[in-house]
Amino acid sequence: MANFDETLIHEAIAELKTDPRMGACDICESPFYINDTPLGCKEYKDTIFNLQYCGEACLAQAKANYPRIAPLSFEPMTITHSNKNETTPKIIQFISASPWAVSYNANQMVSHIEELQHKDPETLTENEKIFLENWELIK
Repeated sequence: MANFDETLIHEAIAELKTDPRMGACDICESPFYINDTPLGCKEYKDTIFNLQYCGEACLAQAKANYPRIAPLSFEPMTITHSNKNETTPKIIQFISASPWAVSYNANQMVSHIEELQHKDPETLTENEKIFLENWELIK
């Protein structure tokens, strides 16, 4: 018999599969659906932290609030299909490996990843190295 946590996870996954939303703006949280064309981050496309913004104003706010996002490239990306079946297990795996990550939003997580990737590898802590290794495996 599944314990409470497993039941909760299975219920959440079942709900995600039936939800018509394909994502949301990473600033204002406006929902995205099939055929919407948010501004998406080229460098994080098809990853679990696929940054997307509903327009230039939200993208500008993200770049202002999260300076590590500013140098990244963004372009209109039409949502053509759901990738929930692929990303949901990866998100659960990522959070299992880095439980503290649940308190970060996508902008904060990408900023953290970018910061670590731009550090001198010799100065990374053991935890930072493990985090980046997990990111490379799961993304």
